[in-house]
Amino acid sequence: MRVHIIITLVFLFYMSSQIEDTTSETQLKDLLNSSEDYDFRFDLGITDTTNRDKLVSSVALHYGVLVVKAELDQILCGLSDTLDALIRENPTLMRPLFVWAKPPPLTAEGVYDMLPALLSENGNNARECQETIMMFWNDFLENVEGIVCVYR
Repeated sequence: MRVHIIITLVFLFYMSSQIEDTTSETQLKDLLNSSEDYDFRFDLGITDTTNRDKLVSSVALHYGVLVVKAELDQILCGLSDTLDALIRENPTLMRPLFVWAKPPPLTAEGVYDMLPALLSENGNNARECQETIMMFWNDFLENVEGIVCVYR
């Protein structure tokens, strides 16, 4: 299903960009009559091909929302019995899957673990400089530990 959704979205982007690139009403009609790829307008019930914006929004609504929604509804219907049973039997285990939880605070140790150092070989002048920098980095992390900073 994921591949089908990706193909649908690529198709949607391609068609929309080609339609938006037209500059005149006759160019739009020529584009729509040029290939079977543009027969989607009959599936959507679009007869007026003069309004380019309405055409693009109808294509986006149909292929970007309605087609995908039908597929997701089928999956939801198929999984409803299984998920209902799992949620009812194990609510505490299933809660993190469906309810957003605030992430734990970032600590100096967490930052240190996320950014591992790639040092040169031992006995090298570059290695000595890198170790000095690592010492300053560790001091910095220890100094900012516990400071609350909000970035906006």
